[in-house]
Amino acid sequence: MKSSLLGRVSAIAIAASPFCAFAQQSANTSTFGLEEIVVTAQKREERLQTVPLSVSAITASQLERYSTPDIRDLTGLVPNVYIQPLTGGSQIFSVAIRGIQISENEKTFEAPVGTVLDGVYLATPQGSLLKAFDLERIEVLRGPQGTLFGKNTTGGAINAIRTRPTGEWGGKIHLGYGTFNRRTIDVLANAPIIDDVLAVKGTISYEAKNGVPNIIAPNRRDGDSDYLAGSLAFLWTPTADIELLATYDHIRDRGNSEAVYNIYQSTPTVLPTNPAKTLLADTPCRVFAFCPPRNFEQSRQGTPSIAHADFDALTLHGKWSVSDDFRLVSIFGWRATRERIVNDFDASELLIFETHRPDDNTYQVSQEFRAEGELFDDRFSYVAGLFYFDTGYRTTVTRYQDLGYIRGNPAFLGVRNALFPTATFSSQNYVNHHATSYAAFAQGDVKVTDALTVTGGLRYTEDRKHMIYQLLNPNGTILGPAQGASRVQSLDSRAKWDELTPHAAIKYQFEDVLLYGSYTRGYNTGGYSGRAPDVSTAGPYNPETVNAFELGIKSEWFDNTLRVNAAVFRNSYKNKQEEVSVATTIPPFFGTSILNVSSARIQGLELEVTAVPAEGLTLSGSLGYLDAKYTNFVSDITGQGVTNNNNLKLRRAPEISGSLGMDYTHPLGSGDASGGVRMRYQADHEVAITNDPNGHVGASAIIDATLAYDMTVDAIDWRLGFYGRNLTDQIVQTTFFRAGGFLAFAAATRGREFGVELKAKF
Repeated sequence: MKSSLLGRVSAIAIAASPFCAFAQQSANTSTFGLEEIVVTAQKREERLQTVPLSVSAITASQLERYSTPDIRDLTGLVPNVYIQPLTGGSQIFSVAIRGIQISENEKTFEAPVGTVLDGVYLATPQGSLLKAFDLERIEVLRGPQGTLFGKNTTGGAINAIRTRPTGEWGGKIHLGYGTFNRRTIDVLANAPIIDDVLAVKGTISYEAKNGVPNIIAPNRRDGDSDYLAGSLAFLWTPTADIELLATYDHIRDRGNSEAVYNIYQSTPTVLPTNPAKTLLADTPCRVFAFCPPRNFEQSRQGTPSIAHADFDALTLHGKWSVSDDFRLVSIFGWRATRERIVNDFDASELLIFETHRPDDNTYQVSQEFRAEGELFDDRFSYVAGLFYFDTGYRTTVTRYQDLGYIRGNPAFLGVRNALFPTATFSSQNYVNHHATSYAAFAQGDVKVTDALTVTGGLRYTEDRKHMIYQLLNPNGTILGPAQGASRVQSLDSRAKWDELTPHAAIKYQFEDVLLYGSYTRGYNTGGYSGRAPDVSTAGPYNPETVNAFELGIKSEWFDNTLRVNAAVFRNSYKNKQEEVSVATTIPPFFGTSILNVSSARIQGLELEVTAVPAEGLTLSGSLGYLDAKYTNFVSDITGQGVTNNNNLKLRRAPEISGSLGMDYTHPLGSGDASGGVRMRYQADHEVAITNDPNGHVGASAIIDATLAYDMTVDAIDWRLGFYGRNLTDQIVQTTFFRAGGFLAFAAATRGREFGVELKAKF
């Protein structure tokens, strides 16, 4: 494999040579260059090109250029990064970095890729599909972040930073309209309250878009969005050395979950396990001859999938510069969410399987204290701190299940509970979950010479969790042997884990070239499954760990007109948490639980190239390669017996991903005309853990384009822009789930979009 990997590195270097040649021709006469990017990937401000980590930074100008609505556009744009929305709640997404991910959106589970907004870690995927408006930049940290961003980041982290109050009068307005009746209104205003002491910034964002038409209910659409958000930020700077930034956010989401589509199988399905498993055709097709055609542009849902939510958040960011080389930082975060969710998982006009969550309640509180500074004439720099995190979640989920379809017995059609035949629903599960995390961390850089720097860091984390989980009959009693359960379905359990995660790196900087190597251990806590079908499978499951090795180069050439960054990496993944199908003796007779059932080896490479060969012209490209394999995956993943699953492919881990882009700006009249085109590519991949053929996603190349005209009139900067997104009209499947052999559903992206935008900045 080594020779194969080195061969691919060589091929990439050759492919990048045209950029080098083009930039070299104009090196001596260049009066232009690449934008300098500052990141906080190591909890302090540093130039992107001096950070010994795989970090991609997407700036506000890049987000605006292609009318990026949210962070899902990072898919393909950043190498080895995959982001897609998930159904089942408000503003949910699944993110995979270097093949490390999971699709479970239950709030008791913590994903292996952390999402951080203004320094605050977000506990759940709900509400974390971050909108692009008002973002200063997005940093994508690839690979485990074991020391500084250590909270559940075995895969990496999405670090989003919003703009700060400027202390001056000003603002911006954005109006947009496009395909699918997409309407966008964004407003931002800055103002001074006390000059040089107190400043305020306010934002309001509204976005609405039509979902797909429902062919069963012609006057309805599924997957509509209706999103309203507002924020108010105050920046207090009583002295030159002290600052406090307070931000309050409120989000009101009255949209729907992503539409789901039935994908029932009329013939048996063979899974590529060892031995191969053959699944019977789905019950609606096989027994009831109900097998409607699949169509990712028309919904058949009988019940609208509701995803209503109210999010409130408060962030307090304080900084005291005690001296020129010593600073104290405090980041406090509070967030509360209340959701009403309805999911029609049978994705059909029949009431086969639905879940209703009328009152999902979640909160989180976090506090981080840091000391950072420099010693010995800046030969030693350090960051050290303490971290506290507390979150709670409570819900009652009501299941509506037609036993006739579930059991394949026409005599039970219309019956939702065999013991309570007049009940309007089949069962409920009650979840009350609480988690607390404590950590202490430190990282230091030693300048051995002016060119050579050695980094070492360590984080200690302790996690504690408590879950009360009950399965209830329609009359409110707890399920037990009388309903066919193996035991009384009530669980009150506590668990505790701790882990040391070190980080070590070495970098050598000469002129504009940085060489680095690193080792990092990542840790993702254990926990409970809040939607297990039986309390015996609710957990706890154990933590997973990743040992990651990386070598990289960051370089700038030809008077800062060419930037080439590349990395190779190898991750060793142990106790990998997977969503596994579990059979049970109580309705719906199947379910999904999280278990530690596999290990994996993931290796690959990444390349990012940006060039400015002529004034106004920017060329960019990225390439990601993944070689991801299970190494010890022997488990029952279908509910039909243990199989050897080492030959299965990891989900959302395409072998090749990449992008190409060209942007050009030229003076025209009293303003500037600009245009751009980019292509984002993902190779074929799997979205089902079983590698079910119906969860195989073919390769896709998404092409976006933009045209704009900028001019200044009376001190107001105006932009009129036109965009085209997904010009190749590719509808890409993002989800596939097969439930117990009686139904299957999928979700998918939308097709081609066009739109117009008007922006004003003053």
